[in-house]
Amino acid sequence: ALDDAVADSAARFVTVIGPPGVGKTRLSRELEQSVAAEATVLHTACERSGAATFAPLVDLIRPTIGLVEGLDDEATRAKLAAIVPPEEPERDRIVDGLAGIVGVGESRSTEETFWSVRRLIESLADTRPLVLVIDDIQWAESLLLDLLEHLAEWVTDAAVLVVGLARPELRDLRPAMAEPGRRMADVIVLDGLDADAMAQLADR
Repeated sequence: ALDDAVADSAARFVTVIGPPGVGKTRLSRELEQSVAAEATVLHTACERSGAATFAPLVDLIRPTIGLVEGLDDEATRAKLAAIVPPEEPERDRIVDGLAGIVGVGESRSTEETFWSVRRLIESLADTRPLVLVIDDIQWAESLLLDLLEHLAEWVTDAAVLVVGLARPELRDLRPAMAEPGRRMADVIVLDGLDADAMAQLADR
């Protein structure tokens, strides 16, 4: 899927579905290690409850641009601006949208927020492919799932692979993300090991 994203210069979204403990996160870690030399890899997770809608995105943005506790609003905006190419004609608009997400500016409309995040993703993938791994998306707020679908559909000028890890209940919450189609490049279903595989594992 990463090779396809590079070849097409477009986002590819792969969903990995399986019950708790089956190995989704382990599989994603193996992926991250295998592509680390050729791509930028960012990993975040959705919390079960109590987190803000875009909290997983904030968790992605903070280490990417070096945000630390104690920075004032002006310094934070400067760090946001640093990851947007200087030649970008909508640079200030992008920074305004991102500032609203990380809490140093006014919240923007849903459309403006989605646009700003998309432009950030495209900027991060400007020099090398980008892999985004988002764990436990079955716990994501509906608006965040909307954003992920937006990225899958509208990132067309950058090599981006989005990997969503989810429990089976995602099929009921967001069927379109659990079936290959217009937005999802692939859906991988992980099942537990059968008896023969368990015996081999125990022998080894």
